[in-house]
Parts: sequence; C-alpha cells; structure tokens
Amino acid sequence: MSDDMVPKGPAESWVKRVDIPAADPARSDQVKNGISWLLSDDQIKHRAVGYVEYWRTVYKIVDRPGLEQGARIDLQFDPSRHKVTFNHLHIIRDGAVLDRLEDVKFDIFRKERDAEKGVFDGWLTAHANIDDVRVGDIIDYGSTYEITPLVGKDLFFKSFASEWDEPVALIRAIITWPTAQPMHVKARGTQLKPSISSSGSDSVYLWEIANPKPIKVEDNLPAEYPAWGSVDVSSTANWQSGRCSCGPL
Repeated sequence: MSDDMVPKGPAESWVKRVDIPAADPARSDQVKNGISWLLSDDQIKHRAVGYVEYWRTVYKIVDRPGLEQGARIDLQFDPSRHKVTFNHLHIIRDGAVLDRLEDVKFDIFRKERDAEKGVFDGWLTAHANIDDVRVGDIIDYGSTYEITPLVGKDLFFKSFASEWDEPVALIRAIITWPTAQPMHVKARGTQLKPSISSSGSDSVYLWEIANPKPIKVEDNLPAEYPAWGSVDVSSTANWQSGRCSCGPL
C-alpha cells in the first residue's frame, strides 16, 4: 500500500511540548530489553465531530538488545475513521539533535488480528525502520490522529495506565474538552487525580506521573483483574446513553 497514507507534517499549534525528562539512575537495573523509556505523552483535543489525538514517545537505547526494537516504528490505524500524520522523528546523539523526518519511509500492510476467527476489522499498520541507530541514542517521535468515530460521534472514552511494568521517566496525558461537557474521571487502583485549568471555552485536564515505581505483573491473572493502576475518562457518566469512541490504539 502507498506510503502517502501517512503524510508528514508538523504537530498542530495546540499541542503542548514538554522537555525530555531524565531517567532515574537508581532504576537502571530494572530496564528491560535495552530500552530506557523517558516519555509517554498523549494529548487529546475535542473538535466538531470527533477529536484529535497527538502521541509522542521518547526512549533511550542503552544496550545492544535495544537496537532492533528501538529502530522500528509501528503506527496502527483504521483508515475508515483515522487520518494519521507523522509529525517528527529526532535522534539525539551526544547532545546533537538529528532531524530524520524526511528519511522515514513507511510500509503499509494489513494485519488482521482475528482473521482466524473470520473477523476482519480493516486496521492497517504503518511500519518504518530508522536507519543508523546506535547504543546511546535517544529516539523521539510523534504522530497525530484525526479521529472521526463511526458511532457515538459526540461521545468519548479514554483509558490510560498510571504505572508500567518497567521504568519510565514521565507518563503524561492531557485532554482538552468543552467546559460545557465536563469529563467524568474514574481512577482504578490509583489515587491519581488530574489538575484542571481553563482555556477559553475549554477545560484542560492534565495528568503527570513522574518516575512511577515499576510493578510486577503476576502470571496467570484473570483477564478482568486490574494488573496495574489506570484512569478512565468519559464524556458521559451513563454507559447506557450511547456508545463511546475509544482511542486509536
């Protein structure tokens, strides 16, 4: 499939940039697979029909086992309701920022997760390999999803983890939504609460979790058992009022 299904372009002006945090050296022995996670940044803004979601991921390759995983980018999307733009790709090496956006070439392929069950959901994966990745590099990339839900176009639901099973310097989530449609927030297994501020006719909900303690997930837990803390955010308090639209991933 054509590479132009994922065009390149800058992030929209409403996106709030944050400096890359440093990893906690005291947790270096808990790093897995040669990848030290620095930033998981998820920002959402309401629009007339649906919403826009910006994702930014930053990590450092600290050992050779991380070279293969750290050199690949996979974006999953449903073209019937997602328009994806790849915003930036930076490699930070010895303090210098190398802009690799123009070098990115995506291969688009269909990966039906439930094909053996006769279920075809139409999701695609955009895959790219990053050339010339070295141990010690920091990889920083971001993408934007314009999301038009197929049902419940005025409804919204999002869930994100407040802790991981490996070290991460900062988990950050921002939701900008009309104040006239207040969000309903439910924390599960965490005491985390958002800070709420105003921006014109919108309310801005911000969650920041700095250096959360990695959790150990036990084997053979029931599927419905909450393995780690999470936060649910919804535009409706009553699930019976309609179906909510979930995030792209």
